[in-house]
Amino acid sequence: MRIVRSWLLVAATFLAAAGVAAAQTTNGTISGRVADPQGLALPGVTVTASSPSLQGVRTTTTSQNGDYIFTLLPSGLYTISFELANFERVQKTVSLAPTQVLPIDAAMGLAAVNETVSVTGRAAEVVTNTGQATANFKQDLLSTLPTTRDINAIQSAFASY
Repeated sequence: MRIVRSWLLVAATFLAAAGVAAAQTTNGTISGRVADPQGLALPGVTVTASSPSLQGVRTTTTSQNGDYIFTLLPSGLYTISFELANFERVQKTVSLAPTQVLPIDAAMGLAAVNETVSVTGRAAEVVTNTGQATANFKQDLLSTLPTTRDINAIQSAFASY
């Protein structure tokens, strides 16, 4: 019975030590709130955290209250980007220390409206061959046409009609 108590005491000591060891983490947290210029929450904002300390990029979306959180981040220099359609992109650079909880709030203004119109066309095709017209005239019409340019030729042409 005494051996069982000893083993239970040793097991309880290891469990207590494991809890203390788990509390000593070197990871930090970045969290905050995203709002518009009037201070109203912006849900659906894409928040991106990038750092040389990370493998890749972490991305999250703000909640209905405009809140976001990145947990278990290694310490280092971070670039936090906030993006939402029709709003200006906001980017902040911060330094995160081990075990630090860093609040980063952002206010996003409306983006300027830019319109670009691209017109694409091609040169018109030029027809180099012109159309030819032909006509048949009867001999009696040709004989009545004036052949000289004087007043007598015109009078004779009208006289035949």
